[in-house]
Amino acid sequence: EFANNEAATNAKYNGKVLVVTGKIIDIQKDEDALLIVLEGANGGGISCSFTPTLPKNIPALHSVITVKGRCTGFLMDVNLVDAVLVLKL
Repeated sequence: EFANNEAATNAKYNGKVLVVTGKIIDIQKDEDALLIVLEGANGGGISCSFTPTLPKNIPALHSVITVKGRCTGFLMDVNLVDAVLVLKL
């Protein structure tokens, strides 16, 4: 949706909590933060920031995961902050 109409999509999703499922295409980790990028449509991605809550077990690259986080808009990727992994039972 961001690729088609960024302003309207920002109005629709910015500040809202979203649940997304996708394949991990990048993982960046340091002591205090974890960033997982999920594959998106049209060559974009969904950047999921896991600070301050880091998952105990970090999924592997190319795994398909479900993430819940607050959307902060679009900047080359859709950005989700305060992300948590959603466990499937």
